[in-house]
Order: sequence, then structure tokens, then C-alpha cells
Amino acid sequence: MGTAAAAVEATGTTTGWTYADGSPWNPDAPDIVFNPKPCRATAGGAEQRTMEFRLLGPAPADPRTARDDMQTYLEGLEDQGYALSRSSDPAPGREPKNTYVAGTRRADGAYVDFGANDAEQRLHFGSECSAHPSLEDEVSAQTR
Repeated sequence: MGTAAAAVEATGTTTGWTYADGSPWNPDAPDIVFNPKPCRATAGGAEQRTMEFRLLGPAPADPRTARDDMQTYLEGLEDQGYALSRSSDPAPGREPKNTYVAGTRRADGAYVDFGANDAEQRLHFGSECSAHPSLEDEVSAQTR
């Protein structure tokens, strides 16, 4: 959640963000239930799982500038083990949603992806892959 809150703050627009289901994003009171998914990797034969979620934000004034600003932010995560994994402009003919994207990954599977177009901004987060038993079932702010 801390990574998500920092990334949303880096967009310069901290209001108007929602989860993919349309419910409001509030980093101080996360209202989300994760259903961990299997990773491709295993740890000593044990299945590893990951949690992921998406946030949707308001349309940026300029999608290219929003992507460039987010890319700068993502590059700053290098000290946390992230490495920029992609940055691209939309392909010609992709109207009306010309999405500019940037993403970063860690060796353990964690990632942050960003996209911006004339209609919205999107952030997609994934946790590291882990064989921890707490990831075998539903995970939320109420589970420990």
C-alpha cells in the first residue's frame, strides 16, 4: 500500500483515484481484498503466490508528460531493487486512447506499471512472489 500511495502522489493528482471496481482509493483505510495468484516460480518446490491490484485515476493534462514524470519517479525506485522495464509511446492509429506507458520490475517479481491517455491514468501493482502461508487464502486489511 505504501508503494501505491507514493506512486499516486508522484502523479501529482491524489484525488479521484479508484480501484478497478470503481470503489474509492484511500491509502489510509485500504478497502481491498486480495486473492493471491500463483507465480511462475517455485521456492524449493513450494508454490509461490503474488498479490496485485489496479488503480484508475483522472485524466492527466498531458499523457506524455504524465508518463515522463512517472518514469522519472520509477527510475528513482532503483535503490529498492526496481529496474525500469519498459517505456513506450502509443503505436500510430491507436486512437482514441493513445496510451503512454512506463513500468518497473524487481528480481523477486514485484512491479509497478503506469499508463496515461486522454481519458485516464492507470497504475498496476504486483507484490513479490512468496511461498509464505498467509498468501494461501484471501488477504485484506483485516487478515494478518
